[in-house]
Amino acid sequence: MKKILTPIIAVILLFTIAAFSLSEKPDGISETNDNSIISLDNINKLVKVIKDSPKGFTVNPYNMKTPTVGYVVSPIKNAEIKVQHSKIDNKHLKQYLDDIDDLQKLSDNDVYAAGWLNTGDNNYYVNAVYVLKDRNRALYIAQAANQVAIYDLQVGDEINTKDAIQKLKASNKYNDATYTTVENNINLIAKKYSVYKRSDLLLSHTSENHQEI
Repeated sequence: MKKILTPIIAVILLFTIAAFSLSEKPDGISETNDNSIISLDNINKLVKVIKDSPKGFTVNPYNMKTPTVGYVVSPIKNAEIKVQHSKIDNKHLKQYLDDIDDLQKLSDNDVYAAGWLNTGDNNYYVNAVYVLKDRNRALYIAQAANQVAIYDLQVGDEINTKDAIQKLKASNKYNDATYTTVENNINLIAKKYSVYKRSDLLLSHTSENHQEI
């Protein structure tokens, strides 16, 4: 009975994902990602990009273009992966690229691959991120997603989320209504992402059960 119910539950979860809808309009630096699977060739290129960029990188994994302007922000805290920089290879990237593909399916904005080296623990952190034109919107997303900072590509420096939000409020430039809309959308994406991850696990478990028969 469990072997019958598991694929049914997985299908229900996938239909649940399709039932969600987003109201926020895209604000990203568009590279027209078409939700296609990231190619093996680009996976190999991404490994090289990471190894050649020990301090950090931002790249579109679908076409390997590197943005030079915009504000980098990760909308999903749970999509972050930690790995030692010297040990990064194709195997380590599999889950990461699956996460990017999942987030791209759920997003109006293009999703980029980004990473940085934490000199404190000497680990490399890779994220699925947006690259936005609007600094304030990037900060609202960072606040909603509990991200410590966003990154200004043109200046080449981090912007602390808490400090920047406080400055917006002090200058009366903080928009509560806009933040609420952004927060609702980020929470929705997070729920959809969580459903995707659960369905992936169920489908994987189902596949393993079928192989045992």
